Amino acid sequence: MTKSKDKREFKPLNEVVAIATRFAKSTNVERDRDNPSVLDGYVPTSRTEAVLSSVLQRATNGDAGGAWSITGPYGTGKSSLAIFLDALLGKDGPTRQRALDLLGKDLAKKVIEAHKKHDCIEEGFFLGIVTASKEPIGITVLTAIETAIIRRYGKIPTAKTLPAIKLFKNIKKIHEGKKNDPTYKGPSVPELIDLVMELSDVTPVLLLIDEFGKNLEEAAESALADPYILQELAEAGSGDGKPIFLITLQHLSFEDYFAATGENTRKEWEKIQGRFDDISFIESSSETRKLLKTIFTHQDKDFLNSRSSWVKAQLENVQKCGLGEDIDGDLLENCYPLDALSLAILPELCSRYGQNERTIFSFIKECVGTFLNESLWEATQELPHITLYDIFNYFVRDGVLS
Repeated sequence: MTKSKDKREFKPLNEVVAIATRFAKSTNVERDRDNPSVLDGYVPTSRTEAVLSSVLQRATNGDAGGAWSITGPYGTGKSSLAIFLDALLGKDGPTRQRALDLLGKDLAKKVIEAHKKHDCIEEGFFLGIVTASKEPIGITVLTAIETAIIRRYGKIPTAKTLPAIKLFKNIKKIHEGKKNDPTYKGPSVPELIDLVMELSDVTPVLLLIDEFGKNLEEAAESALADPYILQELAEAGSGDGKPIFLITLQHLSFEDYFAATGENTRKEWEKIQGRFDDISFIESSSETRKLLKTIFTHQDKDFLNSRSSWVKAQLENVQKCGLGEDIDGDLLENCYPLDALSLAILPELCSRYGQNERTIFSFIKECVGTFLNESLWEATQELPHITLYDIFNYFVRDGVLS
């Protein structure tokens, strides 16, 4: 990074370059759902649109739902996907509208079509969006159902308002009485399925479990695990079934969590995952660069002129290094202070040796944030910028990749 020796001629760089605040913290589905501002700066990637398209295809064709397992490594934005789906399929209001505004015309139209088909344009789907704990799957599903009911009605409603509440209360009462029993493996599967099906008679039900690997880890370690609730839920929303949409988000495929168990167990879980549409949630380097374009904001006429000169110089390096297919002037302008070589290497580095987008955001917050706070610029001088030297210091010297 370059800095002036004569500070009297220079201005603070952080006065003209800022990092969007949404990249300062990771996503938590319970904390961030129903908050329109969480979607500020969100970029629906090609993988996000692939998941949404698959869900909407089921939601607009026929009466049944479906089951999806979204598999991707740490830091790829799976929790942000959950928040986005929650906003699109939820009740009418500013959160849904904010999410719709991020979509292209065709996909946005499909979302509205799905709500109209199921006569839930105002109320939206029942939304059971939760983060898993290391517990039996049935307990997490019960939590998701309770979440969906309370989010819809603001509290546990009366049986007059929601007839299915009688069954819910019965399941909940039994659960509370047995939850401290070490042999308890969760609520009755048939009763949970009946409850979800009764709810789906009101409006479609979306059960989305983030960090589902925690449930699978518990199942792999427990002889009491009952895997068939997943199979039953998937079947309840398939074929001629009900509008039940089940989505799990995890880092590995189901059977990979059972690598230390017997072959029969692994095959059983592989069979269960066969009931799901499995979608790999890993973005390409080009998609990650598109995301980087949304992180920084720039202002001040003199600075923007200096940035234009800086971009021209960087483009010469781009051509010399043969990076013309990946790096262009628009990317450089929007991603300043990252130079061309930094933009070329960061996505691949963080994918191979870090936690993908999570590692990139940490680098932006910690390394680039500090750089902006400590650097100065002057209109007649070359702009200071992040280089491979800074990336080496952050990832190797400071031990981020160790």
